[in-house]
Amino acid sequence: MKTAPGYSGRVDLPFISLLNEMMKMLIEILQVRCEFFKVTADMFDIGMDMLELFRDVAFQFIVHAFFSFERT
Repeated sequence: MKTAPGYSGRVDLPFISLLNEMMKMLIEILQVRCEFFKVTADMFDIGMDMLELFRDVAFQFIVHAFFSFERT
């Protein structure tokens, strides 16, 4: 394989070091993103639990009101 004049085909150490640091930063960013989405998913689960609880309470209230109204 031919290379450009003055290019030995080897990658300089500073370039590899820079690439390594960039990959570390990318991994850190992705980890922060994953934590954010994990927290968001947990909040969504809590919200869904609250909605289910509200639904159950509302249903019990409606049933109680219906049977109370029926007796009078």
